[in-house]
Amino acid sequence: MVGNVWEWVQDSYQPSYEEAPRDGSAWEVVGASNRVYRGGGWRGGASDGRSANRSGNSPAGRSYSLGLRPAITVVQ
Repeated sequence: MVGNVWEWVQDSYQPSYEEAPRDGSAWEVVGASNRVYRGGGWRGGASDGRSANRSGNSPAGRSYSLGLRPAITVVQ
């Protein structure tokens, strides 16, 4: 789901995918100052509304078009 608000994700921001984990796990870099947000928000154009669209900012950054999607993993 995209296009409501830009979504913060767990990954540390890196300018490219070189050395990124290949198993789908979060890419966390110790000491990294920026985190990734994805997907486009309600103020952006249609071309922003895709999960591959990403940018990075300080976790302290705030915007009315930036949020998060709570999730839980249930292990049985």
